Amino acid sequence: MITQRMLAEAQNWRCAYCGGAMRTWPKGPAMATREHLTPRSFGGSDKTDNLVAACEACNMARGRFISPEAFHAFRQHCLADGSWPPLTEPRGAARLHLWAMSRRADKQRQAEARERLKARSRKIGKIRAAHARDERAEPLEW
Repeated sequence: MITQRMLAEAQNWRCAYCGGAMRTWPKGPAMATREHLTPRSFGGSDKTDNLVAACEACNMARGRFISPEAFHAFRQHCLADGSWPPLTEPRGAARLHLWAMSRRADKQRQAEARERLKARSRKIGKIRAAHARDERAEPLEW
């Protein structure tokens, strides 16, 4: 298993998003965590190509709906203008913007899920119609 220590050492103990110096103890915003680029809930794996080390503040702020690329770009913008310092939790406008990014991404994922469900329903309807006509058709799968 790849640990946060292994990932952090590979990144010279720097957060992948804010570049802040992470640590292992005590627990808090600067603590090193394993960040899944594609969350496990969306089919991501625990392999090295899907993991980076991120401070707890960035890991928690990104959540599971915001893409790593969009989050990194936003994080760099906030670091440049000083609105969100490294190794801290987002506040004010940064927090509000993250919430909006998350809502947009969540709505997009919900729309994609609805489209997949509609496509599956159409396929099942075609299979049922073929079976009703007693034709050779794909077996019914649920």
